This record gives sequence, C-alpha cells and structure tokens, in this order.
Amino acid sequence: MGQIHLHAPVLLLIAAFSRYETALEWAKRHAECHWGTTALISEPFPFTQTRYYEQTMGTDLHKCLIAFQRLIDPAELIAMKHQTNTREQEYQKVSDWPEPRPLNLDPGYLTEAKLILASTKDRDHRAIPWTWDLRRPDSVLPPWQLASS
Repeated sequence: MGQIHLHAPVLLLIAAFSRYETALEWAKRHAECHWGTTALISEPFPFTQTRYYEQTMGTDLHKCLIAFQRLIDPAELIAMKHQTNTREQEYQKVSDWPEPRPLNLDPGYLTEAKLILASTKDRDHRAIPWTWDLRRPDSVLPPWQLASS
C-alpha cells in the first residue's frame, strides 16, 4: 500500500486557443499579469482534433501553450479554472469578434508523468476541476465514494 503524502509542486501552464492571433497575444499578455513570469510560450499550432468548438469559436483554430516559472500546488487548479473563465469573459467584452467565444483558456499543469488541463466538461479524457484533501475530513469526497456516504 502506498503512503499518503503531499503532492510535489507542479509546473503551471495555460492552453490558449482561438482563430485570432490578437486573441492569443492578449492571452499571453494577461497571463503574465495574472499568473506571473512565463518560462516558455509555444508557437501557435493548428487545433484540428475536433470540430466541437466551431459553433462558438469558428474554424481555423490555433493553440499555444504558456508555461510559467512558478510551481503550484495541483489543488490550485480549481481556482485557476475559475480565473481563466473570467479572463475569457473579459476578452469577449473587449473584443469585437462575431463569435460568442473568441478565446478559450484552459489552465493545467505538467509533471514528469502527465499533462493535465482543467475542463468543465465531464468527458473521460479530461480532468474535471474538483479535488479533495485527504488531510481534511471536511473535504469533498471522490465520486466513487459519494454513493456510500
């Protein structure tokens, strides 16, 4: 049996995608303002894995990954998802694009073993932004324990 221990800090990152280069530039600038100094920003690359976002974001989407210098506790991912949702809404209000969602921001983290991006969609390939703390008895239970509690 493994021993319960605190999780090591993880590398904070944000995946940003849009069809507009100016939206990605806005995301990069605001990311540093809100989450600190960046360590690495990828070049935008085509996001063609799904057509799911076409209705709200249009076509010809491009994604970039923004990695930060600071390490975070992975439990911060929930708050980060709320913050990125707020930043998306901010951008929608200040931009003049016809799409209802001109920018998508997903916070996440990187470890030696995995890349996690937070999502509000309940899909098998996505991390849902909830967590629990085994050190706190009042913490949220994992889904498989909810039925028995």
